[in-house]
Amino acid sequence: MTAALAVLATLTLILMACGTVGMTVYRRRELERTADRQLDDTLADRLLGSLYAERVLVTLRTGESFGGILGDLDDKSLLLHSAEGFLEGARKVPVDGELFVPRADVLYIQKP
Repeated sequence: MTAALAVLATLTLILMACGTVGMTVYRRRELERTADRQLDDTLADRLLGSLYAERVLVTLRTGESFGGILGDLDDKSLLLHSAEGFLEGARKVPVDGELFVPRADVLYIQKP
């Protein structure tokens, strides 16, 4: 009976250790994914930040396009000064005031 309990206790410790190692690997992978996302965001902001006060063309996921001077940006939106919308046939339509564009809606940004 004592030998059986010793074997059971040993198996329990081994299984607990395996679970801890598995959880550690999972946590490490999750931290790596988080670090990768943060690095991607930092690089994107650095690249966009280099376009401050430059004229850009922003194309949205809907297919609409807006041009203007990139005045500011954060993790949620872009701010365009002297903005204009581009309709089909390359016709420009001025936008009154400043244009805030949600970054989630941006398909791509060009520097003309």
